[in-house]
Amino acid sequence: MAEKSYTKAETQAIANQIRKQILGIALKTGGCYLAQACSSAEIISTLYTQVLKLGPSVGEWDAIPFPGVPGPDNMDYQRGSAYHGLPAPDKDRFFVSCCHYASVIYCALAAVGRISPAALDKFNVDGWNMEMIGAEHSPGFENTAGSLGQTVSIAAGTAHRSGEIDAHHAQLAHLLDGLLGEVLFRVDLLGEGLDFVFSKLLVHLLDHLLLFRQSKIH
Repeated sequence: MAEKSYTKAETQAIANQIRKQILGIALKTGGCYLAQACSSAEIISTLYTQVLKLGPSVGEWDAIPFPGVPGPDNMDYQRGSAYHGLPAPDKDRFFVSCCHYASVIYCALAAVGRISPAALDKFNVDGWNMEMIGAEHSPGFENTAGSLGQTVSIAAGTAHRSGEIDAHHAQLAHLLDGLLGEVLFRVDLLGEGLDFVFSKLLVHLLDHLLLFRQSKIH
């Protein structure tokens, strides 16, 4: 599924490594979304080592300076999706909804050889692209995420367009955190129209879109 074939033991080892690395980052910097790393390490590790079909990374090996805010005069910056390889009909695209899981994504990219482990030293350092909250320029991120299903909409639209172009286009993966999941899947919050939206997703995008939801237990 991935460029390298990983055993289940290796996938678990990467998940454990992600937790240890982010604990180290939290102790070093005095702040990090540690709970997110502890709860999602297996999910992210499994996606990168067992599920996603990605091309070779075309992103910079080391951390790079913050490219600036996108605008008419700044549209040629390196996208975070570069670390997942170039889009292709036989490859997946990974849309990350929970942008505050950025540290988990960075550690996973380093573990599977898509970015330098030394790049983690720039995590949340002013002036660099390894931000605590990921955006479209952050390694591993396709877009700036937000509340109320912003990334779901982008992923669904991309999947729908991919299906129109190529019926055999690879599926898209999408990760939701528990808080966003509650907003998305509680119909009483968004109205009955949500049923219609998801029924359309199931009918038209089933072969092109995968939604991975992480739920929090209260």
